[in-house]
Amino acid sequence: MTGSGKKFYFTILTVTGVLLIIGLYMVYSASFPVSMKYHHSTNYFLKKQLIFAVIGIVVMLAASRIDYNIYKKAAYPLLIFSGIMILLTYFPFISKPVKGAHRWIALGPISIQPSEMAKVFLIMFMAYLLEKKQDKLDDFSYGFLPFILIPGVIMLLVLGQPDFGTFILMGMLIYIMMFVGGVRITYLIGVVAVVIPVLYLLITHSHYRLMRFLVFLDPWKYYSKNGYQVAQSLISFGAGGFIGKGIGCSQQKMFFLPEAYTDYIFSIFAEEMGFFGVFAVVVSFLLFFVTGIKMSMKVQNRFGKLLGIGLTSLITLQAFINFSVCMGLLPPKGITLPFFSYGGSSLVAVMFAVGVLLNLSRDVAND
Repeated sequence: MTGSGKKFYFTILTVTGVLLIIGLYMVYSASFPVSMKYHHSTNYFLKKQLIFAVIGIVVMLAASRIDYNIYKKAAYPLLIFSGIMILLTYFPFISKPVKGAHRWIALGPISIQPSEMAKVFLIMFMAYLLEKKQDKLDDFSYGFLPFILIPGVIMLLVLGQPDFGTFILMGMLIYIMMFVGGVRITYLIGVVAVVIPVLYLLITHSHYRLMRFLVFLDPWKYYSKNGYQVAQSLISFGAGGFIGKGIGCSQQKMFFLPEAYTDYIFSIFAEEMGFFGVFAVVVSFLLFFVTGIKMSMKVQNRFGKLLGIGLTSLITLQAFINFSVCMGLLPPKGITLPFFSYGGSSLVAVMFAVGVLLNLSRDVAND
């Protein structure tokens, strides 16, 4: 590992460790009222998240030692595998429905959300395909359609669960990778021209999606029903002020804010730690992003560069979407906050992505 590689390695590892530790504390803080009421223990969710964290750390360390080039050969099988796993969520005897959505596979006491790992495999596939077809990126049939049609199957399976937030996130990641990979700009402009009316139809022809958009425009108008969660999240941010109410002192987690330890955990963090705490976490994710992109640009082959940019974008884009939703800057999407939100599938997938980034740092060229 070069000197630059070591710098990137330890920066990514340190930021990941700090965010994970804060996240574990926040799972405990945000979940203990629900944990006590329904499981008669204040640390029920914390204990489960600790198990997920240990598994995630093991996965991260293993991935950091595996040569990332192996994912080039495994790109197609991994994408097909993720598609099959998502397809299994459509079967009632396997799927575990939550609030009308079939996004989880029930394996005894464990629930797996296949779309979380599918996001990582999708990036690996895009990196592989963009490298393989780098001389044909001006050709519509060979240098554009495969990037839309093949990942599009995975996206449609996710949309049907339904999981509109992950569907949008996958689309954004694919677009970012096509742009960075050098796909013809006219094709990318055409994608935007097609996607805008499609999104309009998807939103206006679905009651719950339309309501989420209307809530985004004015949560207080719909406060008594659909806007309640967003309004309570905004109250959390306002209550935190500059310095916060203090560690463990959030009032919104006392059954006022739904999903306090999952999608809206950052709102509880903002209430307890205030503006300065929020600023520190946002800067941490920005540092992760800058480090990941700078490192990726110095990786010695095209596949590695694209893989690093994609995985870095996945983690940071997901984080900033979650920030925006919690602050009412985007419609609710059900996107978790990496390293913070409760959930094993999300945490393990993110830690795996970090492990691949750590391995990429071993292939960084000297300055």
